Amino acid sequence: MNHIDEAGCRKALEELAAAWPQAVLSPVLSARLDSCPACRAEKASFLALCAKSSSWSSALPAAHWRDLARKTKQALPARRAPRPLVWAPAAAFAAAALAVLFNYRVPDVDVKRPDRAQMLPPREVLENQDLLEHLELLTEWDGVKAVERGSL
Repeated sequence: MNHIDEAGCRKALEELAAAWPQAVLSPVLSARLDSCPACRAEKASFLALCAKSSSWSSALPAAHWRDLARKTKQALPARRAPRPLVWAPAAAFAAAALAVLFNYRVPDVDVKRPDRAQMLPPREVLENQDLLEHLELLTEWDGVKAVERGSL
């Protein structure tokens, strides 16, 4: 079914689901659900579900619920006392090490920049760049074919 307002309908249906199993709806929520045909159908099926489940919850005695709660609490792991701050000395040591590291100064060293001619590739490489690119492609192609043949 299509809802009139997807976001508004989703919120109203979440409020409707939160009312289970009592099925006590506020007048505002009930009016909002009645304004949308899809929400109206959801409300009807929800009220039918609540009517069925009310007989189930009333059939079980309160003592059963208390016993079930006690068993659940026993099954949960017991809470432990909070651990002492064993990590505090390690954090203090790390902070001190970082402080020393960031305050350390490297002795002044003259760094010579390389000559621009040294940074460029040799002239032969530049002149034969197309040839080198084709050779690289052929090498990759041979690798692909080898994988296809399963020889690698």
